[in-house]
Amino acid sequence: MNCLFGGWGQSKGRAWYDDVSLNELNPIYQKTKEQEIIGRIGDGKEIFEKHLSAGCARCHKVGGQGGDVGPPLDGIASRKTKDYIYESLIKPGQVLAKGYEKFGASPMPPMDILLDKQELADVMSYLLTLK
Repeated sequence: MNCLFGGWGQSKGRAWYDDVSLNELNPIYQKTKEQEIIGRIGDGKEIFEKHLSAGCARCHKVGGQGGDVGPPLDGIASRKTKDYIYESLIKPGQVLAKGYEKFGASPMPPMDILLDKQELADVMSYLLTLK
C-alpha cells in the first residue's frame, strides 16, 4: 500500500486518510508467451489514466492532465530511449528524472509489481507515442 504524504516523502507531520480500500487485482488478460505480447496503445492509455493501483495519471501529467508529483511525460519518447523508459517503469528509483534527483528517492512503486506483462507492454506502447 502506498499512501503518499506531501512531496516525495520529505514532509513531516500527521496525515489522516479516509475511504482507503484494498483491492485484489487479477490480471484481465490471458497469460501468453513473452514473444506473443504486443503492446496496445489504446489499452496503455487507459491503464495510464484509470488503473486503480498503478495510478500513473495521479502523479504524471500528459497534455496538461494529471498530477504534479512526478515529471510530466509529454515528449518523453523524443527525449529518452525505449530502454530508459522501461527501466524507469520497473526500477523507478534507480535513475531519477532531471530536477527530481534532489529528493533522493522516488515514491513510484515498480510497475512490474502492479502490472502484468501485457499491461506493462501496453503502457510502454502508449508512452512511446508521447513524442
